Amino acid sequence: MTARDNIPPAIASRVPLEVSDVIGTLPVLESEEPSLYWQMFQNLAVPLEPEDVHEWMLVKTIADCDWQAVRYERIKSRIIDLRFKEALINILRSILEEDTIKHSREQDARELAEDWFTDPKTKRAILRHLFDYGLSGGPLSRKPPASACRTSPASSAWRRALNVAAASLIASWRCGVKANGSVVWLKATLRPKRFH
Repeated sequence: MTARDNIPPAIASRVPLEVSDVIGTLPVLESEEPSLYWQMFQNLAVPLEPEDVHEWMLVKTIADCDWQAVRYERIKSRIIDLRFKEALINILRSILEEDTIKHSREQDARELAEDWFTDPKTKRAILRHLFDYGLSGGPLSRKPPASACRTSPASSAWRRALNVAAASLIASWRCGVKANGSVVWLKATLRPKRFH
């Protein structure tokens, strides 16, 4: 089986043979679902309608960057949750009252910290207990403000802007290639102007 065999039939016939192995090589981890990557890839390729090797490589680059940005956002929240869980265990271990311990201070603290993420009733009880000791759940126990979500590189606004830039780049590329038959004109056009 080659990397080209990974490409879904809906787009495999459109992908140039020269880049099919590159495009068929997925940035997907074992714990991730390849079909979700291909859905993202198709959502880019269909509206952009890449026509040549360079345009397909641009679509591949954008899809891979989007995929990795989503992965990093997911991992970031998991890391924060894990660190928060460990901190919560340490706090609970020190404030559990002797008459409430069922198994051991350590095991009860771990179970309560685990329940923080799965049981809203237990979470409220823990928050009340933390408050009794002059502690609070901190900002991690509340939703972030809406403005914090807008700055994420994985946000839909960021992806839309990237897609518009890609469409513009592809249009410029096509214009340059069709007008002059080479990329020299396009490179000269896109080169930043230097100020003296």
